[in-house]
Amino acid sequence: MNLITDPSTNTRRPPLLHSSRSNLLYESRVLTLFLVTLSLEIIWWAIAWILLHTYPTYRPGVNLPMNRTISIITGVSIALAFIIPVVIPIGSLGARIANAFDDGSGSYLFTQGISRRRWLVTNLLVALSMTAVLSIVSASGFRFLVAPHLLSPTPPYWSYFFELGPAAIGYSLILTAMTCLLGLVTKAPTVTTLISILLALLLLPIGINISLRLLPTDSTSGPYLLTGVAALKANGGPLGSNVHNAVAFNSLSPPVNSDAISTTYLDHGRPMDFLHMITLQNHCASADGQLNVASSKPACQELRSIREIITYQPASHFTPLQWRTLALSIIVTAFLGLLGYLLIDRLRI
Repeated sequence: MNLITDPSTNTRRPPLLHSSRSNLLYESRVLTLFLVTLSLEIIWWAIAWILLHTYPTYRPGVNLPMNRTISIITGVSIALAFIIPVVIPIGSLGARIANAFDDGSGSYLFTQGISRRRWLVTNLLVALSMTAVLSIVSASGFRFLVAPHLLSPTPPYWSYFFELGPAAIGYSLILTAMTCLLGLVTKAPTVTTLISILLALLLLPIGINISLRLLPTDSTSGPYLLTGVAALKANGGPLGSNVHNAVAFNSLSPPVNSDAISTTYLDHGRPMDFLHMITLQNHCASADGQLNVASSKPACQELRSIREIITYQPASHFTPLQWRTLALSIIVTAFLGLLGYLLIDRLRI
């Protein structure tokens, strides 16, 4: 019995990848785009490795031409770490999905042995896989080739949280799912691309603020005003007869290799703004304009009661926060993908 006379063949669906292979890999050219992008990325990291190992170890203030070279390599690497992983979703996935509904080509696609949902899942999974690979390569290249040569930051490199670890993969996965959903909602390739670029820029500050709060923070505090011997020590001044009148403003900072995740705030039982601080200092100043914290005036007493507080993430939290960010990103990506999966059957072409 052949395919024409066998009724069961009419209800038998071809495998997922087989049924969409030509449609996905040839018509959209996503495979070609992926291979070209991956090749360019590998070439860049090879060049960066050669250049960085051509020069001796970086020394501040010495060997300025080498310092400029590292600065250029760092700048290009940062740009690639953000641009390369989003090439697939912005350059192919979003526009392709939107175009299927914009020009009506989907009406032909969805009658050729592949359902809407299967078509969407295939496109999304392939894009997520390619995006993950590109993100892994860029994060690894930045972490192991460039990060050890950075001019100023020290490990664990909080300033480059989304360039060199699992968080970079999560950032790319979320953007890929968002772009897919945008294509379904807008049904306009150009609009999808423009909004995706805007989202790529907005995700960075939003992501870092959320990521650094996935674990409890530590804090350090001290009096806003240092007086007496403490003030002289802070200013490096010699001990003298006016030690009891010595005053210095405190300048707290988090421990080495840690990152402050909120601005310094002043705590004395109620909110304190900058103008209020200036007013207190003026009221506490003596005739010569110097603070007289030994005075019993209310302004001086209030200044003495204020404590300066900084909250921060300790260095030991860097890697756990990276993995928690990736886990949260996978959950968000799955949720956005599910929304698209449920939405596509309700769309008209």
